Amino acid sequence: MNSNLAEEVADLIYSEFDYFERPLSLKDTILKFAFRLNKETSRLSLTEDVLDRDLQKYISSLLKREQDDRRRGLFCPYEVIVDNDEIVGFSYPRPSDSPLMGRLRQVAPEISKVLDVIRGLEPSAFEHFCSRILDLLDAEETFKTQDSKDEGIDFLGWLCIPETFTSVEFIPSFRKDFRMLVLGQAKRYKPENPIGVSQIRELIGTVAAFHHDQLAPWESRLKVSSFSLMSPILPLMMTTGRISQDARLLARKCGVIARDGAEIALFICLEGIGMDEVEQDGSSRLKFNHEKFMDWLTKRNPET
Repeated sequence: MNSNLAEEVADLIYSEFDYFERPLSLKDTILKFAFRLNKETSRLSLTEDVLDRDLQKYISSLLKREQDDRRRGLFCPYEVIVDNDEIVGFSYPRPSDSPLMGRLRQVAPEISKVLDVIRGLEPSAFEHFCSRILDLLDAEETFKTQDSKDEGIDFLGWLCIPETFTSVEFIPSFRKDFRMLVLGQAKRYKPENPIGVSQIRELIGTVAAFHHDQLAPWESRLKVSSFSLMSPILPLMMTTGRISQDARLLARKCGVIARDGAEIALFICLEGIGMDEVEQDGSSRLKFNHEKFMDWLTKRNPET
């Protein structure tokens, strides 16, 4: 029998398993796909090999794909529940789900589609996309900087903190000055070229230079008129690729917010950007609409 059959079966299950599949017997599912790949082997012999001798190899191969997706910030199409002899679609609803978990299960199948679109954006379009994310965070005066006059900053905006004062609606002016300036860099990197410590250090240096330049007697090429000596700054790193563990550690230590492609795609999905609600198999599901996403992206002129 093919020694790589466990991995081949896991690959086939991974590629064909429906996110919304109801709970199925794990053993029966493994056997079903093993039979498809080994039609020349007798069912009795294959059943003995799979269930009596190599079952753990098959389960381990399935679990490895779950772990691989988790490391990439994605959701595997299935969940393996070994103790219950179950394999179930990740998006199949559970009675114990919180509202957020229920929403995660709904959008899980679309995250990789959104990520592919984000990674396909041109550098300038990705910078504009990052400024649109600030819009989703209710930031004010957001814009993508001009490429030739950006001083190392790709996008920026003033982020307000209304949540702190939600109980004082009768004094709206009380909240208006509670805000910080977000200075962002947008790195359109491939997954195999992750953000490292050097890029985080570069952003920290860029923020320091920006602060000095804004208060200098000369006219800055990137002037923020409402910036003052004590204006708080939040550095933000956004990338289409990945962020190394060392880079994340440095970012946390230095107060830099860092978000990778998968995290960005998940946020976009949870915000409902480019999502259509469709009826499928008697239930309502969310589907990514590329045209709708691009309409949202181009809503505001990138150079304004």
